[in-house]
Parts: sequence; C-alpha cells; structure tokens
Amino acid sequence: MNLAWIIIAALIAAAGGAVLAWQFWPRRAPDLPRGNIDGTPPGDTTLARMFASKAPTEDPSGESLSALNRRMWCLVFGVESDALPPAAEHEPLRHATRATLAAGALDDRYFPRRPTLMPQLMAAVHSATAGASKLAGILAQDPVLAGDVLRLANSALMRPGSQPIESIQRAVVVCGTDGLQSLAARALLQPVFRSTGAVFNQFPPRLWEFSGLASIAAGAYTRARDPNDAQTAQLLALLATLGPLVVYRVLADQYRAHPQLKPSATLFLQMIAEAGTATTLRVAGAWDLSQRMQLALAAAGDSRSVPPDEELARLVEAQHAGAMLATLSMLCDTGQLGPAESEHIALTAGISPDLWRQLRERKG
Repeated sequence: MNLAWIIIAALIAAAGGAVLAWQFWPRRAPDLPRGNIDGTPPGDTTLARMFASKAPTEDPSGESLSALNRRMWCLVFGVESDALPPAAEHEPLRHATRATLAAGALDDRYFPRRPTLMPQLMAAVHSATAGASKLAGILAQDPVLAGDVLRLANSALMRPGSQPIESIQRAVVVCGTDGLQSLAARALLQPVFRSTGAVFNQFPPRLWEFSGLASIAAGAYTRARDPNDAQTAQLLALLATLGPLVVYRVLADQYRAHPQLKPSATLFLQMIAEAGTATTLRVAGAWDLSQRMQLALAAAGDSRSVPPDEELARLVEAQHAGAMLATLSMLCDTGQLGPAESEHIALTAGISPDLWRQLRERKG
C-alpha cells in the first residue's frame, strides 16, 4: 500500500472515531429560558400568547386577535380599556416590582408554596398504573382537600351527570381516573387564587375562572390526539397562570404602600406581559416540576421559543387552544362576543367546533 492510501485510511478512521465520540459524549440538557424580568425585551405570557402561530391575523368580524386578547385582559381586570398609560409617578412601582420579582430568594408573601400533596399527584398523573382508587387514597390524607374535590365535582362545570357526588368513592366511580386527577389538581391550586386585597380584587377569581376553563379545554383538545398527555395538558394550563398571579400580587402590594396613587390597570397588564412567563418558570422550578413541564410552559409562554420535540409541541398547541377557548367563552358570557361569532373564530384558528360546543355545554 502506497503512502497516499495509508493517509486516506488514517483520515477515514479518525473521522469515524470523531462521529462515535460525538454520539456517546454526554449531552447537556437544554437550557430553560431565563425570562425577561430584568428589563430585556418583553415576551408574552401564556395568557397573553393565547393563539397558536397558525391562527389568522383577523377574526371573521375584522377585529384582530390581539385586540380580542386585550379585551380579555380588560375583562379580567374589570376595566373597559387599557388605553390610559400610567403617569410618571407610577414608574417607581414598576421598578420596585421588577426588583422583587428578580430577587435571588423567592418572597413567601407573593410566591405560592407548593401544595403538600402536589408531588404525589404528579406521580399519579404520570403513572400508567395509578388508578382512581390510589388517587382517592391520596386525597383521603387531607379531609379539607377531599372536601374541595367534592365541591368541584358537584359544580355545574365539572359534574359529568345530574346526580350529586357525595363521597370520594362515588367520585371514583363517576369521574374515573382522568376526571379525579383533574379535580384534584384544581382543588390543590384553588386556594392560591383567593383574593387577599382591595386592589383589583376581582382579578384572582377571574383568573381562576379562566385557568379552569383553559384546563378543561386543553385536556379535551389533547385527549383527542394523545390521551396519555391529557392530564399533563390540563395541569400545565392551571400552572401557566401562576406567574401572572404573582406579578399581580407584587404590584398590588406596591399600590397598597402608596395609597395616594390610583392603581393603573395598564401598568398591571404591562408588568404581566413583561414578567409573567419568567415568573411562572420560577414557580415551576421552585416546585420541582419536571424539565419537560418547564420547557412546555416556557415554549407556550414565549413566541420566540421553539418546542424541542413533537410531543412538547402538542402540549404547547393544547395550551394555546385551551387559552383561546377560555377567552372566547368568557367574552361570550359577558356579551362581548356572540356564540356563533366565537365558534367561527375558533374554527378559523383550526379548533374543532365540537370542542367549543362541549365547553359551552358544560358551562350551561
């Protein structure tokens, strides 16, 4: 063999070794977005980024979908418009809110503690063998939680039939594993959304109403495509509103410390749009949610994020669909949209009319 062939053979061997080394070299997990509460360009929260990228620019009536988004936020804050910008004297409150949200340690006054039974619920949601009876055993550890589950099970939105559900055992039979998991998740998180002050005090309960509708819709949307992820989609829709809730609490506290200033709905909306997603991710990290769930929350909450795989992309799409349907439903309830118009908007955005009707029937 001449020298040229020896050199070629050596190069081929080296290239093969490099490929093998790349294949077996330990890979670092993808970084989670750091958020933007430190003044970098604002991203959108899951609630604000409520339409998937395939959604049209205009709805059938000619109103932009972003305008529907703004109407939804104004509804949640109980104001007619967010057009009035905050006056200059409100700017110190903006900066103080940013500083609190960016602090190294989470402040217990604003950041909700992880519910005690959340890890067990998460394990049950992701376990293929955890049946409804096992979940009922988890709930039985906390009589208050069990009572909350039964109250939710008998609500007009959640109850699957006309007969009242009077025990966890009955809930197991009527709701099944999926239904009981959904009820347990809502019952665990509901206390976090209780109003605690007089500054836009309708915001927490309305945000809770939105998250419940979005959770139901996201679960139904996912169940039709991948039943195994339906409960995860529901839980993500609930968790996605934790960041906006924390931002609201921090800014509301600032206004309570400055009673001479009339609270500005516009400033609340601006701060939620700026810091909502990053704050949700901080809560998710503090609660030790899986990286998969954190990535799904990040991708759904920031239009610049791209889901790393098809499975996560489906979860993100479900969150967008759930948020959109919840938005249309709440605007319908207040007479700001008609049922036929809302259904047409959902259909134009690629969401099944049947899913929209199911959500409305459950509300009715």
